[in-house]
Amino acid sequence: MHKALKTIFTIVGILAIAAAILISWLSYKTSDQYIQKTTSEAVATNDPSLCEKLIAGIMNDNPIPDCYNQVAIQNKNLAICSQKSWCYRAYFKHFRMNDQNLCKVIENQEDRNRCYFEQNLVLHDIELCFLIQLDTLRSSCYINVASFYKDTTICDTYLLTQHEKKVCYESFGANK
Repeated sequence: MHKALKTIFTIVGILAIAAAILISWLSYKTSDQYIQKTTSEAVATNDPSLCEKLIAGIMNDNPIPDCYNQVAIQNKNLAICSQKSWCYRAYFKHFRMNDQNLCKVIENQEDRNRCYFEQNLVLHDIELCFLIQLDTLRSSCYINVASFYKDTTICDTYLLTQHEKKVCYESFGANK
């Protein structure tokens, strides 16, 4: 009995030490200091894969998107945003560039469509909508521009279905 009790206490002690180590490790990995260090390293090396080492803590949001955004923005490297639409938006909000050539160099058509769309969400330029190949995304782009400028002629001119036009009018309270 005495030996069994001693074994139980040993196991409990080992588990307590392991828990303390784990909590300490998580505390460090979710600290602002670690997040800043890792983000700085990712920016310095222009390597967004380093952002994947970050984890969200109890007291902070997921730091990975901000890390990607910083790498793209600080290195003026829009290619980093591929497949991460939130990154495109952050990039265009930061630079406010209306340069269609920025998205044009993206090879994947789906990513290029998303890039134009996110650029449009920031800049509200109907020319960007013309470049989107995916019908549903292009329609959403037109609706965004029409809503921003409160212009029903955009709804009437560029949207094909009655449903799209209805959504367009409703997006800024216009009745048609």
